[in-house]
Amino acid sequence: MTFWLLVALSCSSTPNTNGTSSEDPEAHGRLYVDDGVTPVDQNPRADQLQMTASAHHLTVTRVTSSDVISPGLCDTGLSTVIDIVRVYGVQTLTEVTVGGAVITSWSLNSDTDALTISNIGYDWCSNSPLDITWE
Repeated sequence: MTFWLLVALSCSSTPNTNGTSSEDPEAHGRLYVDDGVTPVDQNPRADQLQMTASAHHLTVTRVTSSDVISPGLCDTGLSTVIDIVRVYGVQTLTEVTVGGAVITSWSLNSDTDALTISNIGYDWCSNSPLDITWE
């Protein structure tokens, strides 16, 4: 089983130097994924992923800081693969790259402004970070 990652870009008003404001779509957050079996009070094997998105870019990185106590999911046999990413808030594009390589396995739904990228195969234990761009 692989994971889907859903990203909803929001608009935040940012003042420009001329006194007007612009809307820059963005999203960010952290995802906690554990083994799904071990009670939380028993420190389950888990990973945390940090995600940051802007108008044309998404980065996903596995958190490996000292505040993460768990040994992680990498050697458990459980899936650590993100295969599909859907980004809401994308209105137009002509090209998508994953890890710098142009890919063709994407679609854009103009009714929902949703970019769906498939066949990514990003394993957060083997590859870091995941970089996706669209233009």
